[in-house]
Amino acid sequence: MKNLKRIIAIVCVSVFLICCFSFSASALVFVDGDFGFELKSSTKEATIVSYYGSDQVVTIPGNYDNYSVTKLGSNALSGNAEMQVLNLPTTMKKIENNSLSNCTALSSVRFPTYIISLGEYVCLNCTSLQTAYVYASINKLPDYSFAGCSSLTTVDLNNSITSIGAYAFQDCTSLSKINFLSGVSSIGIHSFENTAVKNITIPESIDTIPEYAFANCSSLEYVEIPKSVSSIDSTAFYNDSNLVLGVYKDSYALQYAEENKIDHIILDGDKIGDVNGDGVVDILDSTEIQKYAAERIDFTDEQFELGDINKDGYCNVIDALLVQKSVIGAYEIPQNIIRY
Repeated sequence: MKNLKRIIAIVCVSVFLICCFSFSASALVFVDGDFGFELKSSTKEATIVSYYGSDQVVTIPGNYDNYSVTKLGSNALSGNAEMQVLNLPTTMKKIENNSLSNCTALSSVRFPTYIISLGEYVCLNCTSLQTAYVYASINKLPDYSFAGCSSLTTVDLNNSITSIGAYAFQDCTSLSKINFLSGVSSIGIHSFENTAVKNITIPESIDTIPEYAFANCSSLEYVEIPKSVSSIDSTAFYNDSNLVLGVYKDSYALQYAEENKIDHIILDGDKIGDVNGDGVVDILDSTEIQKYAAERIDFTDEQFELGDINKDGYCNVIDALLVQKSVIGAYEIPQNIIRY
């Protein structure tokens, strides 16, 4: 009997301890209105962990019961199908993983400078998202930040961002312009795969173009690659059927274009129309072509090729006229594209 009582007592104590441990290990969530808050008493900070409303404009409160709201928790608003606009309080410091993912009605998002931490997958598959302003005080745009945002057309990033995470803009099929790479030193794998971007100038701060970075971009027509780039993965421009690369003499990009049989232009090569070799195409070149056509001067084979503007096999007054038109902006001299 004594043994039975002892066993019962041990079981009761064990159950009590388990309950106490579970209670202490699990944070309490306090619900006030449409929001669920998780509180941290040591710092008097609150985290938004859930939202139960159906408003189109959602404004996160800055305080709850004398606690400052500093964090939007993981999955806090994920899957919301009504929210179109989100307003963040100035007390907010951190946006955690997946916090806004699959918010299919969200049309615009702004992460102000007072945000110091941005999680991965933050706006994953927000299919109605059209504009994103990431002014957060961060150095890296996290992985999968806007992946699957098929309506995204406008992105503006803080100059503090020097790295674009993997898959950051993958499947952003409406994103046709990238104009925020000037301060970026690295881009992740698949970062701009399957976007609608047409023209890209890679900044000199980048030295590597990784796997599938710009793959499956059917609208991509031109990418200018500086001499600073010393590594390009063989899949970086996979399935980009309309692509022409702008490369430089003695550059890795030229070697890459030749080895992978990608159409390219040698940017520091001789310019079509520059028959006098002064580095510009102007009225002086037109005069030289006219002199050649009148048999007053001779051209080398190279000068002849540069002077045959329309590539009809002749270097004559028609070519001289095309040079004159180019000077006044009435004609664009075709680039000397090396095609395969």
